[in-house]
Amino acid sequence: MSSPPGDRIGRRLVRVAAVAGGVSVVWVCLLKVDPPPDPYEHKLPSPQVLAANGELLRAFTSPDEKWRLRAVSADGGEVRRGTSAVSPHLVVAVLEHEDRFFFRHPGVNPFSVVRAAWMNLSRRRVVSGASTITMQLARLTRRGPRSLGYKAWQVYRALQYECLASKEEILAAYLDLAPYGGNLEGAESASRFYFGKPARQLSFGESALLAVIPQSPVRHHPLRRPEEAKAARDRLIRRLRGTGRIDEGTAAEALALPLPKKGHAFPFRAPHLAERIVSKETRPGTGVYLTTLDAEIQGRLEGIVRSYVRDLHAVGIGQGAAVVLDYESSELVALVGSANWFDTEREGQVNGALAARSPGSTLKPFVYALAIDRGLITPETMIEDVPMHLGSYEPENFDREYRGAMSAAEALRTSRNVPAVRLAHRIRSSGGRGLYDLLKESGVRSLARPPEHYGLSLVLGGGEITLLELADLYASLARHG
Repeated sequence: MSSPPGDRIGRRLVRVAAVAGGVSVVWVCLLKVDPPPDPYEHKLPSPQVLAANGELLRAFTSPDEKWRLRAVSADGGEVRRGTSAVSPHLVVAVLEHEDRFFFRHPGVNPFSVVRAAWMNLSRRRVVSGASTITMQLARLTRRGPRSLGYKAWQVYRALQYECLASKEEILAAYLDLAPYGGNLEGAESASRFYFGKPARQLSFGESALLAVIPQSPVRHHPLRRPEEAKAARDRLIRRLRGTGRIDEGTAAEALALPLPKKGHAFPFRAPHLAERIVSKETRPGTGVYLTTLDAEIQGRLEGIVRSYVRDLHAVGIGQGAAVVLDYESSELVALVGSANWFDTEREGQVNGALAARSPGSTLKPFVYALAIDRGLITPETMIEDVPMHLGSYEPENFDREYRGAMSAAEALRTSRNVPAVRLAHRIRSSGGRGLYDLLKESGVRSLARPPEHYGLSLVLGGGEITLLELADLYASLARHG
């Protein structure tokens, strides 16, 4: 006796549910046991050092010698990544050229697969691979032959990526890692090299050119094969016009845009600070570093230092360094380590802002500040500027002259040596912390020897301190101590 139709349907539904459940379990296990590689782990990005507003100061090649910059922007002191860091024109152009149904398929486009199969069979050779952007991202993590097995692997990985990442994350990773000819990888690197601007500032014509290069980086290289690159770009622009993605005016403007004639150098500002930051990486090639530097002030300061060193070259000064701090926060606003990084004859790559040097008379204000803080003097207190002998130590003024009694304010203003040493000796004799202790408490690490080594000569520059430490000390004075 046969079962009622309802029972048969119920049993079939149970079997289907069981199969679906089993497949789901297997799929989840595969995601755990054999997860897809992290694209950014497989292709380490180039380190890049940014100004406070997100402007690129300096970039470095990746560990495998590629220019592989991630597209980033800065907002409110935070670095943001993803498609919001590139021009929306680029997103439109890439989706139209590579995968117009990207946001509708699960990683594999079945219609494209059927169409590619028909084209390949009818022409008896591989003319289309039906690759989606997600499949191309999988391909970027592992090279392979043009075979059905490798294509199946791409499909497998693409489905995994779609399960583990959002569409925005997948598209952003593709834009960051796609090949653009030579050792250029990623839209940000290509935009910087071909157009001298960040990817977020690309026009439609520029975006269309970058959209067609990854499909064939050799054939569509704009500097080496400009005619073929232009033809591919123009085809995409006309297609965008035909589908209504852009209007006639935008298309005409994009078509009229000339191709780049030469490559642009990557930004090379604040090289000493950038080098120091990247050299301290624990995992080379992974960082995007947002600094507190002001890009405009940094550029102006570099020009000022170059100009001063050039003017002083005749008197034997061949290098210089400068630091600008925000005195309220002590945040670094600009840092110039030398007049010319590439001046190997004068050790231009040495960071003068971090080199321990004699500070000369620049520490005198802190002696007077200590004395005022201790209640030993006021600005109008009279101090003797006369010869003094402290054992074998006999300090002298720079002009070898003495002016007798003078106010503390006048002695400091005219930078007299003997009154400063006399005051430092008085501070030390009264007990408590002296100049050495103040400097150490303020974070000066350059004074590596005990206080006895420096003695009272520390007041006149008989020790070592870096320019950055000195600037920070003066910032504390600007904050009223």
